[in-house]
Amino acid sequence: MATAKSLHAGKGKAPRSDGDPPKPQRGKGRPANGGVGREVIIAATRRLLAELPPSQITISSVAREAAVDPALVRYYFKDRPNLLLQAALAMIGEVRVREQSPGDVVDFIRERVASNFEFSRSSRYLTRLMIDELAASSSAEVRETYRQVSEDVVKRYGEALNAPNSPLRPGVNPFFFHITLVAISDFYSKAGPLLRIHLPPGQSEADQEREYRQFVIDLLIEGLKARG
Repeated sequence: MATAKSLHAGKGKAPRSDGDPPKPQRGKGRPANGGVGREVIIAATRRLLAELPPSQITISSVAREAAVDPALVRYYFKDRPNLLLQAALAMIGEVRVREQSPGDVVDFIRERVASNFEFSRSSRYLTRLMIDELAASSSAEVRETYRQVSEDVVKRYGEALNAPNSPLRPGVNPFFFHITLVAISDFYSKAGPLLRIHLPPGQSEADQEREYRQFVIDLLIEGLKARG
């Protein structure tokens, strides 16, 4: 005689005899999400970083932005520190430090100033990401990967700034040059209200930015020129 428990357990599915093969278990492979790749998730992370401080970005918020299951984010990136690292590397990879020929240092400085200003405008929270989430990450692997990438950028800066026949004084510190550019462009991207208060009548914000960028270029070139 069937009990209430056995009737409830068998409701809605055919009984299985002892001779039936066991039902296969689903493995722990890639979650099904319509073929969504890691690039879609990185793009979603970058969109959030353009609007929110890194501290507010979580695996769940990225999954919502990308319209995927959080399990897919973890499948590709394992955890939040690595997700933010990969998003930062994607952004940094777009900032090309072009090869400079000897004597082309002035053009290099102009290009670096323009590139940093543009990058800061499109990625407002990149500096906080680099400091709070990468350099100060709880993951030693993330810190080391970011250190290597950062040192590679500084090395290229050093090769350009201290190239033979450079009009700059010998031994320009490439790391100080790098963080100075980051700081100047990062401040400008966040100082909109202050800048608008001091906007002269008849001048557009775009004109003001062009003038300020040229001021920074002149300041760096003249300040770093060889003395004597």
